[in-house]
Amino acid sequence: MPRVKSSKSTIIALRLNPRIAELVSQVALSEGMNVSEWIRSLIVEELKKRGLLPMSTPSLEVEGASAGGGR
Repeated sequence: MPRVKSSKSTIIALRLNPRIAELVSQVALSEGMNVSEWIRSLIVEELKKRGLLPMSTPSLEVEGASAGGGR
């Protein structure tokens, strides 16, 4: 899927224990994403499930992957 550029200007920091952080890194890598892309895809997918975002929101899709792809 082609990369869709979007303006991302808000940073949300979070803390994870080392084991969870390592698992997140491994899963993101296995899906061809970096950690930020993977977490962003999970957030977008959840917002869509809750009806807070339209099911097709190309400007919010993760760069380099479709939201929630292949989990």
